[in-house]
Amino acid sequence: LLARTGRRFARDPRIHRALHQLYTRWDEPELALGELTTLSRIEPQETAHLAMLGEQLMAQGRREQARAAWRRILHTSVDRARAHATLGGLYLDHDLELEALAEYREAVRLRGDEIVYAQGLAEVLERLNLNQEAIAQWQRVLALAGDDRNLRRQARRRLVGLWARSGQLQQKLAELEARTIRDARVNRDAQVPERDRSVEDPAAGRKLIHPLQDGELEAALEAGRFVAEAYLYLAGRRLRSSADYRRRAESALERVIALDPTDVESLLGLERLRAARGDERG
Repeated sequence: LLARTGRRFARDPRIHRALHQLYTRWDEPELALGELTTLSRIEPQETAHLAMLGEQLMAQGRREQARAAWRRILHTSVDRARAHATLGGLYLDHDLELEALAEYREAVRLRGDEIVYAQGLAEVLERLNLNQEAIAQWQRVLALAGDDRNLRRQARRRLVGLWARSGQLQQKLAELEARTIRDARVNRDAQVPERDRSVEDPAAGRKLIHPLQDGELEAALEAGRFVAEAYLYLAGRRLRSSADYRRRAESALERVIALDPTDVESLLGLERLRAARGDERG
């Protein structure tokens, strides 16, 4: 009856989706595969059909057939960059890192401004221990992240981990911390903490200019966030000194907030650190 229904409505994707779900639920893998094959023929631009077809073939140990199904995505998708990134993600999910690397490289070549593709390339480079390339790619992710605080923090964490893995962390930390201390001193001596640099000086009757210009200020804030992230990384790996490293992370965030009291990311980070310290004491 079901097979007859499928033949009767041969061009209706809704029927074949329903049949695929039923066959999957009833543990009929060959029939489920047949419905996915039909769906990929009816809706060739729906890459999800080919992705799922490959997944089910891979689950049955039919690896070459799975790869062949996935490669069809490159020929059916109208968005070439997205197709390569989709294929790269599928390969990466199945630990086929070298294949994933080639696909993500092509996606980034075609669309260098797409953050998801840059993130995928950074992930696979890191897995392959291509540390310097991974560092460059996570820096690209950080530059593209804009106001996405979660993604910016993820990129910082991965960069700190890569610096540690490649033996650069102590040098980077020393350079960044020296900068944050210097910029905090410049800011304190100027006594103009407002980021918008539009504070009236009632005594002089003129505008005061923040000593750090726009680009310099943002670089100083980012350096402080990196210092905090680096100390948190060290705190998680050196139990004997972990409390001291967490205190240093707090100090770094306090310096960032002194430069910009409206920096939400650092305010939230400092609140989390202080809450964790309170829990430990309790």
